[in-house]
Amino acid sequence: MLYECNNEMERQKLTILDTILSKDEKVDSINLDGYIRSIMDLLTSSRERAIIICTLALIFSPNKMRDLFDIRENYIAKCTETIIQYTQDLDSKHKQALRDGKSHFHDVIAKLEENILVKETKLQDKMENFHEIEKTNQQQDMSNMKNRLINIKLNERNWIRRVASAEMRKWKMQLMKQI
Repeated sequence: MLYECNNEMERQKLTILDTILSKDEKVDSINLDGYIRSIMDLLTSSRERAIIICTLALIFSPNKMRDLFDIRENYIAKCTETIIQYTQDLDSKHKQALRDGKSHFHDVIAKLEENILVKETKLQDKMENFHEIEKTNQQQDMSNMKNRLINIKLNERNWIRRVASAEMRKWKMQLMKQI
């Protein structure tokens, strides 16, 4: 039993609960075992079957998989090894995407700030020659650029997350093309 109890009543309750839970686990396992063959028959593509087998390889032991599918244990070990490798690749790719998102964010901020400075200097030089409507249009453009810069700076986390998720989508699509 998992818990130590001083009270006899609590010990009995925990024993009863433990037996009920262990029966549920056995029943669920038996039911799942019985339905796996039916589920595999419903799948239409070998890709779907491979996904199910790889998922089950992570859940069940190699001996259980051999009993269910008549698959050799070394094949199951290779499946689990490949899945673990893919998850490690996924983690490293996600970290790389976040780093790329941060660098992209800083590049965009620097570019916008540079564009604003260049445009301000040009406007100051040419402001005398502009018509009033043109002056207000140029000033409105400058204020829009400054507001955009402020909004991007305020939403740094969302910006980085968006760039990282776009990178992850590209990576996933490349993986899908390989399969």
